[in-house]
Amino acid sequence: EEYPVKGNMFIGWQTIRLNNILRVNLNVRRDVFPDLKCTLFLKLPNGETDKWEMESNSSLFSSRVFWAQVNLTDLSDPSIVAFAAEIRQGGYLMSKTGWHILTLE
Repeated sequence: EEYPVKGNMFIGWQTIRLNNILRVNLNVRRDVFPDLKCTLFLKLPNGETDKWEMESNSSLFSSRVFWAQVNLTDLSDPSIVAFAAEIRQGGYLMSKTGWHILTLE
């Protein structure tokens, strides 16, 4: 599924599920520098929030997509999750998304 994202750095999300693996891609509007860190947050039905450092798929100064793969079995196979992300550079918050809800069928 695709989700539009409002914010100064983000364009949108794509989520792909293959069996028990959920892949989350986050598209970034402009080139980002290598010291940017993007964190994915998943809120589970039990109220717990897990986080993952997202990887970048592009060359040194042209990263436009961050991604993470989550094993849903490790999260007790939730039927629904909420997700959000933030980008930090040098420890400072540069941009963040709002929360999106994903129903896992």
